[in-house]
Amino acid sequence: MKERYLLEISKTPDDYRACIHRGDPRLGHDLGSAALGPEVKLAGDEWHTLGSLVAELATLRKDFYEHVFNERLQLLFGQHLYAQTFGQLDHGEPATGAEAELQIITGDEHAAHLPWVLLARQGRFLCASGWTVALTRPGLEQAPCELPPSPRMLVAMPQPADLPPTAAQAHFEDLEELLRAADHLFQEGKHLCLVTTWEDFRERLNDFQPHILYFYGHGEGTLATSRLLFAGGKGNQRHEVPIVDLAQCLRRATGGPPLLAYVNCCGGDTGGLLGAGWQLGDLVPAVVTNRTTAFIPAARAQAMELWRAVLLDGTAPDAAVAGMYARVGEAGLSFRDARWMTPVLHRHYGTWRSHPPKPRSRLERDPHWRVKLDRVQQFGQVVLQTREMLQERKPRVLAFLWYGEEGQGVGLFAERLKVQLREHLTPGHDFEVCPEWPDQVEVDPYGSFEDRIFEALGVQSIDDVPARIRGETRGARGSDTVLYVRHHPLRRGEVVDPGVLKIYLEWWNDVFAPLLGRANAFGLLGVSFVVRDPGRFIRMLNKHLGSPELSDVVFHPLEHFKRLTRKDLTDFLRSHNVVLPRHLKDKVLDRILEQTGGQYELTLRALYDVVNRAWDLESEEVPEPAADEEEGDW
Repeated sequence: MKERYLLEISKTPDDYRACIHRGDPRLGHDLGSAALGPEVKLAGDEWHTLGSLVAELATLRKDFYEHVFNERLQLLFGQHLYAQTFGQLDHGEPATGAEAELQIITGDEHAAHLPWVLLARQGRFLCASGWTVALTRPGLEQAPCELPPSPRMLVAMPQPADLPPTAAQAHFEDLEELLRAADHLFQEGKHLCLVTTWEDFRERLNDFQPHILYFYGHGEGTLATSRLLFAGGKGNQRHEVPIVDLAQCLRRATGGPPLLAYVNCCGGDTGGLLGAGWQLGDLVPAVVTNRTTAFIPAARAQAMELWRAVLLDGTAPDAAVAGMYARVGEAGLSFRDARWMTPVLHRHYGTWRSHPPKPRSRLERDPHWRVKLDRVQQFGQVVLQTREMLQERKPRVLAFLWYGEEGQGVGLFAERLKVQLREHLTPGHDFEVCPEWPDQVEVDPYGSFEDRIFEALGVQSIDDVPARIRGETRGARGSDTVLYVRHHPLRRGEVVDPGVLKIYLEWWNDVFAPLLGRANAFGLLGVSFVVRDPGRFIRMLNKHLGSPELSDVVFHPLEHFKRLTRKDLTDFLRSHNVVLPRHLKDKVLDRILEQTGGQYELTLRALYDVVNRAWDLESEEVPEPAADEEEGDW
């Protein structure tokens, strides 16, 4: 069980004072004066005061993130925060390696803006050691909070016509797919409600009565103002809504304010007293928002991690946010970029209870059935050869290439590998990273690949790689680590050709495979292509790539992804225990293939909708149609 600490920070006319306790200030440690004010110089550097660094964190200056507030300065900042708080304890300092639940209680804007997630001791960020960090205001009741089963979520994803696109529709589809796979009530029109305008938001807030609010879009925040940018009016132009107005709407909502709010926009917490945390924090037990700039890929990835943890795993928001910090590489960030720490939690709940969906028995229905449609031959080849690699202790790396036309599930196959490798390779440890493909490789191919892989792993040099891999699996013995490196599908026009792929495989063989050996790990590399003509693509690949002579890497192109047949669908339903009404199954499958032509993703979506209808009928008896009656349109 985690140790719980409350750190109270107050501003006096002369300085800041701190007190640490376990729930009763009378039994706590009064630390006296703490060097936390805006004029305090960090590590003796006259150019960086705490106040100037906090102010810069609220800006959009990329050069500040990359060249000033790098991982070293972050660590110095975190060690300073620790030294001024826990480091002043005469006794009772948390044990090294112990997990802790920390609440920062302060009514001071500057103290609340300090990046407490950076707390570091002995050169290590505590959030990477199981610490959770949250902010709260003095005097707020720490009451128990319970999220009901299948909570209603109001999703606001405005896209004003005069602002850059945020990929909101794709994000909503990903979110709905993630949640509906576990609970069929999580779909639009049931317990998910999507709005894009301020008018719709106010209306649905009252008639939908959500338990959860999720805002994803543009925001603007300074110490003078903090606004969400909705869409509205003619032309769908921006409609600026101060967070103060949002708070007033929640305060007067028919069903009361939600239990959890995630304001996923730029600068949601920048406004201090006017920001989302302060304005909503006394109404909503848990408020998650962004400390600084939020970039679309990271914002989407972090949100998916949070909702997976809170709604599907039943994790409390403080632990869920800590998990977002721990998955820096998966969000497309690294510790050298200050944006990794952008989510911040304001809370006034004491204990958190939820009712996540109960996983269905595998005999009843495979919970991951949607990523297992066909592609049995290709997946079987990957699993078989991976097992052999681990048994024989060679090769060090297996590299697979798969390809298909647009819509044939090239990207979904990577998800399938992630899910099923965990099932087939237990008790092995898996560690997944998703590096971007280099934009330019002509000048320094090896250096380009190294930059991308090291960025995904969150390391700075070759020497850091083995320790990073061992740290991910906590150095567990008796099981092999499989590092699964998958690239997003590459499409026509991107900087990829067979010659570049050959150089990449040689880099894995010459540079990366030895690093895996030092970490007692094995590599699984996945590269995929979306192509117009699969036959022509594989002929060009064979002509230019040939059979690379590699000592530690074995390369396998998989058979291309073809269109689906009726047999594929029938085998799929039988294999994964997906139940459709018996008297409708044949007609349903024929109609699906007629409409989709066997295209993988269209077929999957149609099958997905049909199965969800079947879920709605599970508690009812489906009557057999009379012999002389038409069955009607399904």
